[in-house]
Amino acid sequence: MKMTVLLLTLLSGSAIAKITNSDYKPRMEKAIIEAIINECNVMEDLTLVNSVEEIDEVDQGMEDVLYTSTFTGQQVYDQNFYDTYDITVKTWYYDMYDHSSKEWGDYLVKSVECKMRY
Repeated sequence: MKMTVLLLTLLSGSAIAKITNSDYKPRMEKAIIEAIINECNVMEDLTLVNSVEEIDEVDQGMEDVLYTSTFTGQQVYDQNFYDTYDITVKTWYYDMYDHSSKEWGDYLVKSVECKMRY
């Protein structure tokens, strides 16, 4: 029962989580937030600090994009004490039809790196 409540709490939190300073599409934000939760745990105050785009011209006007995004976030480690993290996420946008979402464009998070500030 405790595991079910914990899982529902994490899922509901990630469903409404937003990235501050981001103009990413909702599906990309969702993919990034889920990857950060999987690799680093739940982050509060997730804020986009920097984003670099590298365009890969595939063929006949199709362009894939590699986003290298830098975020800051905080984790509670003891009641109201927080650790601040610098998080780097590499996300590919593929210029193709995504059958699971039935929308154009597919997002795949390739890597997540979390470093705690000292």
